[in-house]
Amino acid sequence: MFDFFERQEQARRNTALLVLLFAVAVVSVIGVIHACVSLLLLFSPRFAMQAAPFRSMFLNPAIYRLTIPATLLLILCGTIYKFWQLRHGGPDIAERLGGRLVDPASREPREQRLINVVEEMAIASGLPVPLVYILDREGGINAFAAGFSPADAVIAVTDGALELLSREELQGVIAHECSHILGGDTRLNLRLMGMVHGILLLHLTGAAILRSFDSNYGGRKMRDSAPLIAVALVLYLVGFVGGFMATLIK
Repeated sequence: MFDFFERQEQARRNTALLVLLFAVAVVSVIGVIHACVSLLLLFSPRFAMQAAPFRSMFLNPAIYRLTIPATLLLILCGTIYKFWQLRHGGPDIAERLGGRLVDPASREPREQRLINVVEEMAIASGLPVPLVYILDREGGINAFAAGFSPADAVIAVTDGALELLSREELQGVIAHECSHILGGDTRLNLRLMGMVHGILLLHLTGAAILRSFDSNYGGRKMRDSAPLIAVALVLYLVGFVGGFMATLIK
């Protein structure tokens, strides 16, 4: 027998597990960066003469007191910046994705049907009626809900969904999106977006540094900048790893 409330509770437990795994991913990224920096320093002129083992470099307090806070600060800055970008909630996200706000008083038949279905499903769910957006340039069948809370939530539907779905099918899609708003999934997704951007900032920072070394740099200047280039390359590659892990978790 299908137990809806048991499935709902199981989904909440799975969500908590995914957030925990994401935290583990962040710690893993920090560990990889620390290991790479330790390895780079191991071959630097200052330490190469000492023939120090990698383990001693990895456990050197002077190194991890620098790499761990610096990496955490970079991730935190990226996360805060993305949260600041998303501070306006659902409407801003829908518009960034090319959504067009639908006037509740619209007389266009498809838009009127969509507004009526959203109102029906919101009332049935006990939610405030969200703003409705249409993605005019999207011919596929899709929809999404976004927002930090039911008060700023929106529902966006592709033009293809309006064109190809019957009223009953559209009700099912909108009911599904209302469940995301009611269950707090939209809030979790926005938080994950901020955290993912924090990790991807490592990649973006590395890419920006690498771009700064263009073909105009001479060979000597490039050799003098080799440590910075190596660090940038590490950030670039580790950022990919962090983003890939976050995508898997999502």
